[in-house]
Amino acid sequence: MEGETFQVPIGYNKRCDFYIPGRDQLIEFHPIILKYEIQHRGAAREIERALWRMDRETRAGLEDALVAELRLQYFKKRRFALDYGDGRFAHTELVLVCSSEEFVERVLRFNGQKRNEALAEWKRIVNSKKI
Repeated sequence: MEGETFQVPIGYNKRCDFYIPGRDQLIEFHPIILKYEIQHRGAAREIERALWRMDRETRAGLEDALVAELRLQYFKKRRFALDYGDGRFAHTELVLVCSSEEFVERVLRFNGQKRNEALAEWKRIVNSKKI
């Protein structure tokens, strides 16, 4: 139900994608895409240019580090909204997943679905609904 189990308001005009009441868990599906996460457009362009001038191995290492940092920042923003919002979710576990594969591993497989079936179903949902 919208507002109760998906697109749940968590405070500070923010929402989480899913709430699983039986596990008291909020699930946020948020792929980290560098060009969209860096808010300063000029900085994003410069970072992208610099990355493309690097050899593949160095670029991959730096991209991984940037994604890890941006993921942590996103998690902290959501956690802040939970902890200091209206208080309903102050003690609720927040699970941030950044890919379909991670969603399957950390959320769907927990409920016993077979990995390939769960991944195919999740990708179908994401592609049809644009979550």
